[in-house]
Amino acid sequence: MKIILFTLTYIRAVFHWFWMVIFTIFSIFIILLLELMNNKKKSYQAMRFWAFGLLWFAGITVKSKNRHNIPEKPFLIMFNHRSYVDILALFQSTPERIHFGAKKILFSIPLLGFAMKVAGHISINRENPKDVYRLYNSLQKRIEKGDCFVLSPEGGRHTGSGLARFKKGPFIFALNYQIKILPVFIHKAEECMPKGTWFFNIGALKRTVIVEYLPTVDTKGMDQNNIKKLQDQVYENMVNHQIIE
Repeated sequence: MKIILFTLTYIRAVFHWFWMVIFTIFSIFIILLLELMNNKKKSYQAMRFWAFGLLWFAGITVKSKNRHNIPEKPFLIMFNHRSYVDILALFQSTPERIHFGAKKILFSIPLLGFAMKVAGHISINRENPKDVYRLYNSLQKRIEKGDCFVLSPEGGRHTGSGLARFKKGPFIFALNYQIKILPVFIHKAEECMPKGTWFFNIGALKRTVIVEYLPTVDTKGMDQNNIKKLQDQVYENMVNHQIIE
């Protein structure tokens, strides 16, 4: 039975790649059109539908927990990053328009990279921290307009147990603009697509990813001397929610 299930889900995963390419190209043109029309609301709805479509084909359902913790804009989401599914789950789950900090190489992919840039996602050059800090310091006007960003405090996808040690960058970003941090713990995404795997949801017909929004952390009145305290506070909050109730 396990061999049959593995075979069926592997075949689905292969077809999913074809679906992903076709549906992504179609979605990109819709999103670009809406962005050019300056219809940000419908553009974000299209992004969320794109995420839903990719996960639906792979048999992955997303459930939200404690969305009442989402504060007024602007805010910074910090999440545990274990899988590419995290990104899709956050898009599908989060009603407020969010902009991801993504690794620089993604912006070099034809069409996709252009669409990401037009949609306001930001390119993170992990090899050059000075570039990253310059980028963070250039977002003042967007923060003032209420743009919300998403950064991984672990710095990238983490394969070990628990959480990786948090980087300073996202906390410097939050302190610079005195915006609230919204910690988010994503449960079971790594089961759907572990790091190093190129296929979605092998070995199960259906899986559920849970996006849990934790209580916000306010940075008002804090300065750069509070980075370690802020890191520890968010880290402890997320560690305490590793097991879903």
